[in-house]
Amino acid sequence: MTMSWITLLCNRNPDLPIRFTQPELCDPNVIQYSGYLDINSKDVHYFFWFFESKKIEYAPFTLWLNGGPGCSSLVVYLPGQVLPAGTGFSYGTRTINRTEDGAYYVYECLQLFFEMFPQYRKHPFHMFGESYAGRFVSEYY
Repeated sequence: MTMSWITLLCNRNPDLPIRFTQPELCDPNVIQYSGYLDINSKDVHYFFWFFESKKIEYAPFTLWLNGGPGCSSLVVYLPGQVLPAGTGFSYGTRTINRTEDGAYYVYECLQLFFEMFPQYRKHPFHMFGESYAGRFVSEYY
């Protein structure tokens, strides 16, 4: 089975496309986007899986991060997840070796996501994490 990708280009920077599909995991009535936030010039491809709340008018936009090398945030299934390159399904030749260096990429990915899906910008933003992601959250928020 081949996956059909939708690719959108960022208006402020064409080097930042987003590739995604709309899976129907668990509940086909829930809006889902799964794919990659690409930073092509850096060869960094962040995997994300977004689940819209069934009560979207009341829900905050929540970014969940996991910590530790090779850990995936997918086991949690919270509304928005981004995985650093080299962990989970994210990939690229330019991995990040310091927490502080990852802030730029997380910021760019969030900006790209909200540009491509502006309907979620108005929601309160929350960032959570477990394990070493507690360090990410305090550095990136």
